[in-house]
Amino acid sequence: MITEPTILLLDAPPAAGCPEADVVAALGGVHPRVIDMRAFGAPPLDEALARADFILTASTDMTAAMIRRARRCLLITYYGPGAAPGAARVALAEARAAGIYVASVPATL
Repeated sequence: MITEPTILLLDAPPAAGCPEADVVAALGGVHPRVIDMRAFGAPPLDEALARADFILTASTDMTAAMIRRARRCLLITYYGPGAAPGAARVALAEARAAGIYVASVPATL
């Protein structure tokens, strides 16, 4: 079990903070780190991708090149209208080859 997962927010849906990190922390004994690419002082994208265990995005397409850089990633979650069934916002073949799960959330709260 990962006790200090890194959650990468590429461009998260509009919510205060990172509710996903709160959910993970509620598991007990898990202390997520959040990299918010919208924040001042965020690391370069390549570095952030390399550190990410989970990636959350609302409008940034996850290209094959980005997925290849995300070597630790276990899950990519895509939020919003572009996440509707049949919308290819994530390079699915590359994610599948890398063993990364992909989830889509068509509507945000």
